[in-house]
Amino acid sequence: MKLKSVGSFIILSASVLAVLSSCKKEETKDITAPVIERVSPKDHAYADEGDTVRFTIHFSDDKSLGAVSLHITEALNDSDILKIEANAGGNLTYTIDTTVIIRHSSNQYNYELKARDLAGNETVSDNHVHIR
Repeated sequence: MKLKSVGSFIILSASVLAVLSSCKKEETKDITAPVIERVSPKDHAYADEGDTVRFTIHFSDDKSLGAVSLHITEALNDSDILKIEANAGGNLTYTIDTTVIIRHSSNQYNYELKARDLAGNETVSDNHVHIR
């Protein structure tokens, strides 16, 4: 009788261990979009033809950044001035820091900022630099 009890205890213990090991810690889904911080220029800044404008943009995410981009176009004819696309490689932060010389006598440059994290959450920001 003693052996039977010990055998039942071993089977019960193995069953409890199997149930416990099949319970996984549930991963929290990343639903937070990346953050874009425009350091310079601020939206609706003013510049003169011939000025050098510095574009410094900080991208961040609470888990892992994927793709980031800066796309500058001339407002009058939507022509490309500059396009930078980068892979942030899963880092938490990424910075684009570049300069553009205002050469076109357009009334405005538009610049679009995009950040996507590895979970697919995306932030887009449309901005403008007015040319005097």
